[in-house]
Amino acid sequence: MIFDRASAALGELAATADGTIYLGDRYDLTAQLAGASIEDLSETFNFELPVAMAGSFDTELSVTGPLNAPQVRGDLTATAPVTVDRLPFETARTSYQLDSQDRTLVFSDM
Repeated sequence: MIFDRASAALGELAATADGTIYLGDRYDLTAQLAGASIEDLSETFNFELPVAMAGSFDTELSVTGPLNAPQVRGDLTATAPVTVDRLPFETARTSYQLDSQDRTLVFSDM
């Protein structure tokens, strides 16, 4: 299945994607998510943050690997000031990786 600037929405999140899903085999996709808020993200995926956070971001991500164990990697860039546990940041950027096997999200290069 080939995607060429495909768009999709989940909750308040909207994304565009390019790439291929090799049915019965693997993912090879890139996607972009623009103007998403931290609140929209936590509500859409039903998780609680360890500390209070607020802000909006854009992300570029890739989804690769087998269909039953995709690897998600990307970069987040704040589009407005961000607050983390009452600490304000005018700019923020980080890379992340989601391990779908043990459902952990790791941030780096903050």
